[in-house]
Amino acid sequence: MLLKRIFLAFVLGLALAAVPVAGSAKDESGGDLIGLATGYYGLGDQAFNDMVHTGFVLLKHQQDFRYLTQTPKTPEDLEPTLQSLIDKGCTALICAGAYYNQAIENLSREYPRVTFVLVDGQAISYPHNVAAIVFKQNQAAYLAGALAAIISKTGRIGFIGATDNVAIKDFLDGYQAGAKAARRNISLDVAYIADKSAGKPFGDPKTAEAIATNMYKRGADIIFAAAGASGAGVIDAARKNGQFAIGVDQDQDGLAPGYVLTSVIKRLDLAVYNILRDIMANRFQNTVYVMNLSSSAVGLSDMRYTKVLIPAETLDALEQIKKSINTGKIHVPTANPVFRFSRLPD
Repeated sequence: MLLKRIFLAFVLGLALAAVPVAGSAKDESGGDLIGLATGYYGLGDQAFNDMVHTGFVLLKHQQDFRYLTQTPKTPEDLEPTLQSLIDKGCTALICAGAYYNQAIENLSREYPRVTFVLVDGQAISYPHNVAAIVFKQNQAAYLAGALAAIISKTGRIGFIGATDNVAIKDFLDGYQAGAKAARRNISLDVAYIADKSAGKPFGDPKTAEAIATNMYKRGADIIFAAAGASGAGVIDAARKNGQFAIGVDQDQDGLAPGYVLTSVIKRLDLAVYNILRDIMANRFQNTVYVMNLSSSAVGLSDMRYTKVLIPAETLDALEQIKKSINTGKIHVPTANPVFRFSRLPD
């Protein structure tokens, strides 16, 4: 099937964006029943899962519907998690994480009246009831890499990913490219939590903290953590070692004020909000929704605790880099085959 390539319309100035993340799933009377299949760590990660959940909270303030959440613990739980939500009566499933793609492939044809949305990954195929949301996170990571390279006093920065998958490598590709473009001789240390963690790389902040502490001791003074809930460990290490971390997915600057240089934000909340609204208005399309820098769906945080430490000329340079990415003057490398081998818009 020829996929339509479209953008979600965002209104980032909406007061709705200020609505806080709820701490637990809700199942309230009235309206449709939607299922949220979270990533492994579940709600409360202060990163990916919470941002996806916020999309539900935003829409809940506007219209009546019910939703359930369920969290898998292992890869073997992915398909049973979706099956359980279907068995409970969910007519649409928001699946948070690329690893759900095989489970969606297996169930989407068996349940043609259930809508499946894969968040932050590419579906295997797109029958009438399947869509995917993908983010050009590499573009925002490029900005973070440029900033880190310019700000670094040691000439050595770091990257800690949860695991060596496409989404994490996409962050790394952008971060590395931005750093090298801004400072050719910058050194970059790379490590993956999965190499040292017992099966929970996205939910192991202690291991992440140990890896980050080692990196700081070797001379890195800024580390970007693309690791879900594990990233809190990197931020703790930054605070304890008097260095900088870079947050991910949502604005994590406040987790350690003054020690999180910036955060690479993915507006998962508004992406989910918009597709839920489309589902309920019968506007759902079996397509790939592309989220990018020019639509403000990815970007850097406002750096409210660190902006005073950054020279004005560096902030101006970041704005110029952003404009060059949006106009296509800078082509940001990507690990995501959706963008490498297609003509999806920049």
